[in-house]
Amino acid sequence: MDGDILEKACLYLDKNEFRYFFSLYIYASLLNSEGWAFEYSFFIHYLTPDFMGEDTFFDFIEQFDELQKKLIYEFVRYKSEDEHDLIAIDAFNSYWFLYS
Repeated sequence: MDGDILEKACLYLDKNEFRYFFSLYIYASLLNSEGWAFEYSFFIHYLTPDFMGEDTFFDFIEQFDELQKKLIYEFVRYKSEDEHDLIAIDAFNSYWFLYS
């Protein structure tokens, strides 16, 4: 899978369309050993409240069911703790710690 294509989808798909691709992005990120740029866009646009604004972000996240939110939580926690990804650490500290 090409990281450039994944990054473009992060930038151009509407958030309501993008939510159908969350599992693909998590899977691709876990397989990512090349440092694809899409992860930065994925975190900035969909996993932190900074880009959307807090109210929009919380409304967006509430569209996911509990199992999906748990999956996203585990992914963000893994990236922040095991990968020491600064963007993932920010995402976890900004919101995802609430699921711990």
